[in-house]
Amino acid sequence: MVRLQNDLKSSVRRSEEVIHEQALSRQQIDALVRKNIDSLMHLSSRIQRLEQKIQQDEIALNMLKNQAQNLEQITKGSQQDLFGKKDMHMTKIQELQMELESVIQDKKQLEMLMTELSGNLRQVTSRIDSQHSKLSNTVSEVIMTTKRLENEQRVAVPVIEFGSITISISLAPTSLRKPSLVSNEGKVRISGLATSLA
Repeated sequence: MVRLQNDLKSSVRRSEEVIHEQALSRQQIDALVRKNIDSLMHLSSRIQRLEQKIQQDEIALNMLKNQAQNLEQITKGSQQDLFGKKDMHMTKIQELQMELESVIQDKKQLEMLMTELSGNLRQVTSRIDSQHSKLSNTVSEVIMTTKRLENEQRVAVPVIEFGSITISISLAPTSLRKPSLVSNEGKVRISGLATSLA
């Protein structure tokens, strides 16, 4: 009886420790998932802003090219003035091209980082699924162990009770005992019932 209770307590305590560890692990994983999701959302927002800036730069670049072409047609008579404005526009165009290349490079780096974070998120999701499976198995084992111990306890208690009745009858004073035939029959019945329960 005591051994069964100790086994049950040990099993419950072990399951509580496992559940506590799983809860801590899940909290850490949830925090990491939220952090990765926030990073992905932030990166997505930055990429959208960069794409908008690229479009604006491309529009500005096309406008400058058109202006340069128009200036070339309009100012054919004034070569020096034309060359000065053309040089200024070409410098601006080169600056915009360099800025555009830098923005494109930043976009590529952000896309690579986003891909890496997506891979990390998949790994975290896989860890969550694995932890959930382990926790489910542990809970199932605890339930099965608890049921087994309860069944063993239900079988052991009646045997102990009938054994106590037999001992009480055999130790009763002679004046309180029933005739030997009845006493023996009672012992036989009790002993037979205890044997069948065992």
